[in-house]
Amino acid sequence: MNLAGLSLSLSTPRGGSSGPATIAAPFASVNGGASTPYESWSVEYESQPTISANVAFTVSRQGYTAAAATTTYLDTMYVVKSTSAGGAVRQPYPNQASQSATTAALSDYIYSTDTPSGSVTNNSTFISPKPVANWATPARRLVGDSIGGDTVPVEVVAFHRNARNGKQVACVVFSITDGTTTVEATVATPEVSAYPGDLHPVIVYKLPATDISSLNTGLITVNAKAYPWIGAAASVMNSADQSALREFSPRYFHKDATKFATPDVMYVDGTTGNDSTAEVNDTSKPALTLIGAINRMRTGSTGAPWSTATTQIVIKADGTYILGIASGVSSGYGAGLLITRDTGTTTKAGVIFSFGVLSNGEPKVNGSLPGAVTTACIIFKDMSASGAGGAQNLVKGTTARLECQLDQVDVDNNSRTATWSNLSDYYLWGVTFTNAGNGGFNATSSGQQRIWRGVSMTPSGSAAPEAFLHLGNTLNMTSGGSLAPANGQTHEGTIYAFNLYRNITNTTFAAFTTAVTNGAAVVQNVFEYCTATGGNAFAVSHDSQANNTSGVIIHNNTFAGFFANGRSNLFYDDGASARSNVLQSVVGNIFTQINTKGDVFATSGTRLGNWGFLYGVGCRSNFSQYIDANNGGLGTSFAQAYGGVGSLIGTSNSTPQMATTNFTDYKATSSGPTLGAGGGTYSGTLATVKGIVTDAVLPYDFAGTARVLTADTAGAYVAP
Repeated sequence: MNLAGLSLSLSTPRGGSSGPATIAAPFASVNGGASTPYESWSVEYESQPTISANVAFTVSRQGYTAAAATTTYLDTMYVVKSTSAGGAVRQPYPNQASQSATTAALSDYIYSTDTPSGSVTNNSTFISPKPVANWATPARRLVGDSIGGDTVPVEVVAFHRNARNGKQVACVVFSITDGTTTVEATVATPEVSAYPGDLHPVIVYKLPATDISSLNTGLITVNAKAYPWIGAAASVMNSADQSALREFSPRYFHKDATKFATPDVMYVDGTTGNDSTAEVNDTSKPALTLIGAINRMRTGSTGAPWSTATTQIVIKADGTYILGIASGVSSGYGAGLLITRDTGTTTKAGVIFSFGVLSNGEPKVNGSLPGAVTTACIIFKDMSASGAGGAQNLVKGTTARLECQLDQVDVDNNSRTATWSNLSDYYLWGVTFTNAGNGGFNATSSGQQRIWRGVSMTPSGSAAPEAFLHLGNTLNMTSGGSLAPANGQTHEGTIYAFNLYRNITNTTFAAFTTAVTNGAAVVQNVFEYCTATGGNAFAVSHDSQANNTSGVIIHNNTFAGFFANGRSNLFYDDGASARSNVLQSVVGNIFTQINTKGDVFATSGTRLGNWGFLYGVGCRSNFSQYIDANNGGLGTSFAQAYGGVGSLIGTSNSTPQMATTNFTDYKATSSGPTLGAGGGTYSGTLATVKGIVTDAVLPYDFAGTARVLTADTAGAYVAP
């Protein structure tokens, strides 16, 4: 059955009487195993086919329900018509003008657990990859008899290549345990987080308020499993199976219902305090300094040593405070030491933690640790911080790495270049930077920037903030800089989601240049490219790189720019050594320009590692404003041979498919190329891309507006 139109939803889970009619596949077998690099994305006919239009067929697929139960879905897929002679897969270079004997491309990968309808041999050895997931909220906090909800929020972001029905995954199952008793909760509906520090809506799977009164007082461990729509047991992402601390691994809290209701408090007052006489829970006897407060908690105050898991340090007078050297925080608990302010007697701008001023070393914390918790932890919340000069870190561990959290902190970095990540790993939530400087935010061999959520920053010069887990941020890149791993860090598990990357002036801004074998996700971001010099806003395994990729997810992003200015160079195989790019999912994006290179560009018949993407496998409903950088169009050496089901690929190097006047306030690079002023707004009428996504992969857009699930708008915003 040949279908000229493209209105059917691709890979939508349906079954029973409401499901699609079974359509037998027209081919004899699915390629796999020894047929690499044709594995799982192509099929063999019994004789050479002529494909004049996409050919629909159905596939029975193992998967999961919203309750994490196993099920089977019947999905519609296609044999696609490409630009190659006869519409099927062509032969490799130098015979690229000729069609292959029997090989055709599919609209998506077929897994080993799938069963195509009809008499088909499935040779695929690929399985559905695990979701790309991570924690979006702080851990190491004090909790009572309930966790989750808005009191102690626990949220997960999760993404998968088989997203559908406005949901990236079928469900997330949370578990909370004290090591003996375990409580679970299943969440199937994503929502916009209520976290107050977010600069853009962050879509999460949120643990509801969950009764944990049955758990013992002390260390508790939280894990989560993300279940994909399509896949089997090996496709479930379980945080309990991970160990890398910046990745989706177990998270720890300290449970104490009594102390959560009435925390112990050591007060600090920089004017009237006394480090020698300070007492916990006595507002009339505050410490003078932070180090004095810590030392009195440990050895001097009545009832010492006080647990830093249940005792807060609360600053009760505006002023500037320094932590001090070798503070020796006892952090042998699931919760870290919380330093915050008295909201009744202070202002956020007036309580300032000063760092970088000590001449003989950085402020340090350490302490004994329980077996499951491998780092000390310090938390600054609802205050300001100021880098007052010098080359010292904000804070660091003494002999082991320290976890440092900034939660709704305004930071004046004083244009410093000194690194933050030295024996310390940073978690930033709702942080606003001024005078950020041109360094200090990249990873080091002994420290990482583990999450940036709700961060506002204008880096200077060649700054390269470590971009591993970015959620709901606004980065204004007017002075240059890029997103990049450093010092041996990788892009494995990277998530850029719900961010505004404004005024990009670096000609390679965000690029995956290290191997990604277990997935990465770039979802619902706005990339505003503003320089008159051609360059990449985003790239994956691009020009002359050597890194393989698998499971890279690129969904509902908007790229603003002109022709090759702000282009996307994706999934190449053109370098000195062959590489493999597989299991990509590229859905519902507005690209400035799409480029890919393989055998014809490299003039090598062995460079087939981009062929899945070349034939639009895993791609649908994408829109590019302009033609490829070589002006050749689909089927030429810089371009895909097929853009994917429902995709609209540009054909001009000067006139965009959708006029920039469709955007609310377009300020990216424009025709000329003309330097963009930056700071634009990329919502608008967006008429050309409205309704081209026939199965939405997200429930809400960049403004928090509900998406129309069966007729969604490509890009980050929904068209009105």
